[in-house]
Amino acid sequence: MREEGDQPPEETTTRMRRVVHTLKSLPPYPVLFAISPVLSLYAQNTDQVTVQELAIGLGITVLPTILIYCLVLGIAHDGRRAALAAAVFLVFYSLYGTISSGLKMLPIRWITPDTDRRYVLPAWTLLYLLYSLYVLRTPRRLNGLTAMLNASAGFLLAITAGLIALQSVGSEASIRRRESPGSSLPVAAIEGVTRQVPDVYYIVLDGYARSDVLRALYSYDNERFLTELKHLGFVIADDSRSNYCQSILSLASSLNMDYISELLPQAKPNGRSRSPLVRLLRDSSVMRRFRDHGFRAIAFETGYSLTDMTTADAFLRPAMSGLTQGPFVDRILAATPIPVLLQTDRMSGYDLHRKRLEFTFAQLSNLGVAAGRKFVFAHIVAPHPPFVYGAHGEPMEWPWPFSLNDGSHLIRPGGMTRDTFVTAYRDQLHYVNSLTLDTLKSIIEQAEIPPVIVLQADHGPGSLLNNHDAEDTNMGERLSILNAYLIPGEAGIDASAIYDSITPVNTFRIIMNGLFGEELPLLPDRSYYSTGDRPYDFVDVTERAVQEAGE
Repeated sequence: MREEGDQPPEETTTRMRRVVHTLKSLPPYPVLFAISPVLSLYAQNTDQVTVQELAIGLGITVLPTILIYCLVLGIAHDGRRAALAAAVFLVFYSLYGTISSGLKMLPIRWITPDTDRRYVLPAWTLLYLLYSLYVLRTPRRLNGLTAMLNASAGFLLAITAGLIALQSVGSEASIRRRESPGSSLPVAAIEGVTRQVPDVYYIVLDGYARSDVLRALYSYDNERFLTELKHLGFVIADDSRSNYCQSILSLASSLNMDYISELLPQAKPNGRSRSPLVRLLRDSSVMRRFRDHGFRAIAFETGYSLTDMTTADAFLRPAMSGLTQGPFVDRILAATPIPVLLQTDRMSGYDLHRKRLEFTFAQLSNLGVAAGRKFVFAHIVAPHPPFVYGAHGEPMEWPWPFSLNDGSHLIRPGGMTRDTFVTAYRDQLHYVNSLTLDTLKSIIEQAEIPPVIVLQADHGPGSLLNNHDAEDTNMGERLSILNAYLIPGEAGIDASAIYDSITPVNTFRIIMNGLFGEELPLLPDRSYYSTGDRPYDFVDVTERAVQEAGE
């Protein structure tokens, strides 16, 4: 028996069929257009973006679009008009950050930090409402426009998905790693050594230029910093260069003590995936050697996921309270009005980057008291952009979305000028110097056994870097690096083996030979350029790097 008020099963079924029919008849293009730009950004950064970040990015664009779609559909009861109103909303929603940033760059007196909330967002919302009202009231039939937008959105999504698929196919399986040189001494022999073995710190200051380059191209005298390093006992390689002009290439090479062409012999010049490089870094020959000899690996979150050594025994990261979870999400958020709507205590990408840097320096300063043998890897993304510090540590923000871009990706029309880059880089380097010296002093003072410390850059700065053209790049600036070593006598490493023109590929060969009695031969010191689009298409620019260093 049916209770009074119950609907007959036939009526319920009919209603369900109507709902399904209505949903099927709704134009899908607003949702497809909301998905495409996020996937397009992901396609350019597949190796750097996690699935969680991709899901958050899609949620930022897709969910508000669906919400507006449903809201207008409930008012107008017309799927085509609701779809057009939702698509227009997506345009207004996604262009908000660009309009807001453009206005802030204008020399207009009334533009203040509250301009977004007081003027721009209300005016932008009013424009959208007026246009939506026009869409709902226009007598025009929208059949043709709807069909065209459906086809365009589907085509755009298919192209983007195809690019992602092409990048994933072939890059994972086709590039196989060749093992790095093996140890010539069994672990049992190492454990039997009676001398005390020191902790080893590998501290990488991203984009830190050599002193002659700083003097010639940045009008900066770095002698005070270098003198302080020497007073602490560091040996400085005055003519050192990097082996590669990109962080992940450089670090994958140095941590495996070999060149990428030898480590990944099957990598093709037109290959784009950096996943094999990430695997090299996270399962590096250097880290495996230290673990074999009883060391505990400690690493830090960098903010640049490619160089996050998440496989370390302790992977340290700061507690973040901000709205974003990385540059990918931050870039999507920055295009929308969400930061303005939730402007309570949101941390910007610049705030998060500052917090990450300060966390790393602070934790490094305290690791000396931790018990047990330690291999510490700290890739610190500074003085490399983004420039988040002034010369005295004052916070810096810029009127464009936060990113880790460098070179021609940053110095471009509508972006930063080279003069601004030089000044901002110089100021940030000056403050990073003070943080670095304080950290090194603390590590040395706290250590029971004098530690081995490598203070090294992965590559130089990029004020004259063209990310897509070797001929338009100053190789001396990009490849000349800071490279300093603290090697206590007790470590068993021959400090005289550190020569002025040493490159990072030979750094740990010397350390392994001295610390563990290995017999690894030194490799030729060569430097290579490759573009971001073709990271394995190496051009040997060693001679140019030497010649252009002082130009």
